[in-house]
Amino acid sequence: MPRPSLRLEPPMSRRLASPRPALALLPLALSLLALPTMGVNACSPDLINDAGFDMWCGESLCGWQLESGSIEKVATWHEQDSGVLMVGPEVAISQRSEAGSGDVQCIEFSLVAATEVGADLYLEMDFLDDGVVEYSEPITSENWSLVQYHITPPTWFQAVRFRVRKVGDADAVVAQVRAQIVNPDICTADPLALSNLPDGAECQSADLCADGFCTTVPVPSSNDDGFTVDTCGSCGTDADCSGEAVCGLSWDERWYGHRECAAPATKALGEACATDGECGSSTCCEGLCSECCEGGPDCTDGAACTRHPAGTQDGAAAAGIMPWMCAAGAGDRGMGEGCVADTDCLSASCQASTALRICDPDGRPCDTDADCPWSAFGGACVTVGAHDGTCQ
Repeated sequence: MPRPSLRLEPPMSRRLASPRPALALLPLALSLLALPTMGVNACSPDLINDAGFDMWCGESLCGWQLESGSIEKVATWHEQDSGVLMVGPEVAISQRSEAGSGDVQCIEFSLVAATEVGADLYLEMDFLDDGVVEYSEPITSENWSLVQYHITPPTWFQAVRFRVRKVGDADAVVAQVRAQIVNPDICTADPLALSNLPDGAECQSADLCADGFCTTVPVPSSNDDGFTVDTCGSCGTDADCSGEAVCGLSWDERWYGHRECAAPATKALGEACATDGECGSSTCCEGLCSECCEGGPDCTDGAACTRHPAGTQDGAAAAGIMPWMCAAGAGDRGMGEGCVADTDCLSASCQASTALRICDPDGRPCDTDADCPWSAFGGACVTVGAHDGTCQ
């Protein structure tokens, strides 16, 4: 992978000496008490815990994972400030951050270290924590000088693993590693390229997706705004699926849905969809399984095709996330006919074994607000009505 562009900042502290001395000869009582925060915005959110390596569980770091080699707790530029001595020809420590592209558009990385001649330090970032390193850059830090980089992350990612790796038989001591969210205007380089994207990840082209499909999926919302997003999936159309399977809409832990081969006609009225074939009604209208679609010749006897009126009970879905139905809520459906609410039936009784609840926005099935990825931003698990209901 070609080296991504970055902006290397000049050291924020003066260098104490030009050549790199052996670590054993470095002074411990240097007058650099302000060094750990020099050049760093104290208000910027940190992506790395225990940036100063203060928390040790016995001989191991509590918040960092030792991936290879050996480490020891040692003094650094001040005898009371601890750091990590990286011992051996190949040593790597790492930490995973759960931050994603919705939180981070620019990362300021800073490091304080001292290295012997024959030891090279590298900063690495794995933006999906899937074992594929998207960013790797040598770090030059001598005599406890603070160096900084500004890195433009991929336009989409969920979770990132930060890794500091030492190569070479000589020793290196790392005193501080920080990664902070800063103003996007500071990052001038293009976003890092992220390939091998999993299903549900936002994408710009199919070649970025692990399964080779980048397709548009609906994001049903009470705003009734027709919002869609392109995500990686395991199919693009029904033709990509075997047998009678259809290329429907599915979800996992990511924020958006994705296309996936599934059995046909399995979704009830009001469930989110991407194609007609996955709906029992054979109609997917504006991202929801429906009886009809506005403007289409789907209704008989001159009935109007409209969205079902919003429910009235607490937690009911707003009109924008209700299905399209013929004479919706008109109360003219006889026994055994499909319904989502009592107002559809002559008997005023629409019965089902369970209620149909979906996330607004998003459309995925849910039981509580906690099941919905947008709940922190006001999203909610709402009740559409009866799941596969019939008039009784």
